[in-house]
Amino acid sequence: MHRPIQTRRTLTHAWLLAVGAISLGTMLACGAPEEDNNGNNSTTTPPANNTQTENNTSTGNNNTANNTANNTAMENNTVVGNNTSVNNTSVNNTSVNNTTANNTTANTTANNTTANNTTTTSGWELLAHPCVGNRTDALFCDDDNTCFTGCGTTTGGQNPGRGLYTTSDGGQSWATIVTTPANFFDGSRVDDIWRSPDTGLLYVSGEHTNKFRVVSVDDTGKIAEVFKAGTKVDFSFTAGNYRRAADGRQVVESLNGAQLLYKSEDGGDPLESWQNAYGFWRDQYPNSGAQIIDLEVHGGQFYGVGSTINQPPMVFLPAWDGAEFDSFILELVDTEGLSAYTGEMWGVDVNDDGVTAGGVNQDADEGMIYSFDFASGADITDRDNWDVFNLSTLFPGETTWIQGVCRGPGKLVYAVGRQSSESWGIVLRSTDGGKTFVDISPYEGGASKSSLDDAYRCHVTEGGGVIVAGADGMFAVWEN
Repeated sequence: MHRPIQTRRTLTHAWLLAVGAISLGTMLACGAPEEDNNGNNSTTTPPANNTQTENNTSTGNNNTANNTANNTAMENNTVVGNNTSVNNTSVNNTSVNNTTANNTTANTTANNTTANNTTTTSGWELLAHPCVGNRTDALFCDDDNTCFTGCGTTTGGQNPGRGLYTTSDGGQSWATIVTTPANFFDGSRVDDIWRSPDTGLLYVSGEHTNKFRVVSVDDTGKIAEVFKAGTKVDFSFTAGNYRRAADGRQVVESLNGAQLLYKSEDGGDPLESWQNAYGFWRDQYPNSGAQIIDLEVHGGQFYGVGSTINQPPMVFLPAWDGAEFDSFILELVDTEGLSAYTGEMWGVDVNDDGVTAGGVNQDADEGMIYSFDFASGADITDRDNWDVFNLSTLFPGETTWIQGVCRGPGKLVYAVGRQSSESWGIVLRSTDGGKTFVDISPYEGGASKSSLDDAYRCHVTEGGGVIVAGADGMFAVWEN
């Protein structure tokens, strides 16, 4: 059961009115649930060994599962991977039929992207991606121009929660991906997108055709099976995040529950080769569960964040050094102290410089950011060695959430989220590793609400700026 939160109001921004119809043939609209990827379980003890109904995606705030995929295939658009092509550019509704991008020639009628969909405010360029709905679950960028986004647990829109899209011009235009089998992602719910730095493959997690939950995509668009849901207890979930280390160890976790599967090496059957890690938390939480909401791998080690709304915020630190998956669970607050609160961490990012986690204090309705600096040499398993930033410092009296975080080189950190009662986006920037943040969100004409829709995912640009994706198809770029 997901915890409902305040009623949302859809805000209409001037930039969105300028966005042209995004279609090739029939428009495929998709959006993104409130209370986010991996659901906000309202009980401390996850229902152990519950088998989820197949082909249903539990989507946060009581969203309806079994959406009918009425997606129209968008052919001849873009090849996935590092040879992404942009085949669809329209300027004032004039078709451009001979655009070449990254060695792929496009000769398709360009009806799915308008060039007049930008508004520049305070260094921001406000664009749009095709997943129009109440959030963005998945964003992955290879570079400043080449990004992927997926419609996952979204609500709203013509066909909510379906499809995978890519851009090779920094969000000016978007297209579907040409795949083998054809049109593979048209009916998919895409909850996470990640490229392995060692295999070069793009991994797409969620709910795909024929019960596949994680697949890989090479740079020709060929689909390969990674994980397939079965009928066994703890093996039937919709995938939230998938990560793979260079040595072949892999983890896939449940979108809405505490289920988690792992492999110690590559190969094997897409279902039978996976091992059940449900209950890995029992050495620390013998009478309750622990849910991973976001997952990362760095230096061959797995990091996660999560918990449920009636547990303290948690970071899952590397502890997998044997045959079976394991993780050290760090509670970020002293559950017996004055600073204790219940709430989840929704985003994590790790690089050579440190770890950042972002989420919410459910008791006070305040966004929270925690960062650890590897250079400090301190014990990462001691909460006192983590820097803490409370969004009430910048937004006193406001109800705020942090939904995603992203780290750049050195001590550059971004955190993105929302003012949850009024639905406007928040983007924060730190240059000291997460000790302090400044608000860089755009505010037009001195308005008290930013011009952004709710922000969910981010990517640090090569110049130290940030790309942000969020509700209502928002795709925004800020350069330092």
